[in-house]
Amino acid sequence: MNAFNDLDDIFLKGPILFEEIILSNFNIFRLVDIFSPNPNPMPFDELKRWESSLQNEGLINPRCRKAFHVNRLLCFGIAKSMPVFEKLILSDQIAHLRHISYMFLAFTGPYLAWELGFETWTRKDGAMPALVFKSSKYAHDQRMIRWSEIAFTKSVAKFKCAALTNVEYALLIAMIFTKPGAEGLSPEGKDLLYDESAKFTNIFLRYNQRRLGLLEGVQRLDLCINLINAAIETEHILRLMLRYHTKYYSMDSIDIQCSNFIENLIKRTD
Repeated sequence: MNAFNDLDDIFLKGPILFEEIILSNFNIFRLVDIFSPNPNPMPFDELKRWESSLQNEGLINPRCRKAFHVNRLLCFGIAKSMPVFEKLILSDQIAHLRHISYMFLAFTGPYLAWELGFETWTRKDGAMPALVFKSSKYAHDQRMIRWSEIAFTKSVAKFKCAALTNVEYALLIAMIFTKPGAEGLSPEGKDLLYDESAKFTNIFLRYNQRRLGLLEGVQRLDLCINLINAAIETEHILRLMLRYHTKYYSMDSIDIQCSNFIENLIKRTD
């Protein structure tokens, strides 16, 4: 996720909706060799240019759009690596990816920031999403500033308190990717995902009970499930910010494809 900018811009002209991505069978993990394992921070001059560009572009800027797009491709790649995904019919696959994609972003964003030692969402390239709200465009918009604080800073504090192990993080991602709560799932799809989610939850519980003790393992599970719940809340805030932005701020710089995508996202139709 930190190396998203290594992806060639040509891929931004490719599939963007989940149905398109699934039908194209484009798996971003096939391109793993082009991604930097440890992306270098943006040079100071480039970082300042990016910060300056935010004055005009605001929340929906090209760098953020690229990160969103790579996040969707990553979601499909991870989901496809799980055997249960191939058992779902196409409509269930689409509904499921719509349900988990921004929960995944809202979970991994603060986790990666905590892992890197930052107090707010920060990527290895040095870019901070919260910088968007330092621009003059939002200087007096207390609602956007407050939402930014909740989404990008307070969410990191929760991961700092939890201090997840690598195994816990991997299992929580598996639990997110098998969460059966998507609207429009068929009964068969819900059952398949529920069974898989229960399996990973039990693995998580047993892992911590062996490590910490029986009662402590249960308490640890409860604490970490709350991180997923917090990610759901963060996702809701991010969606509110997008809806609010499209209503009160100019979208003149957004192309039609991206505009339709944002509308689908807000309405949860993609």
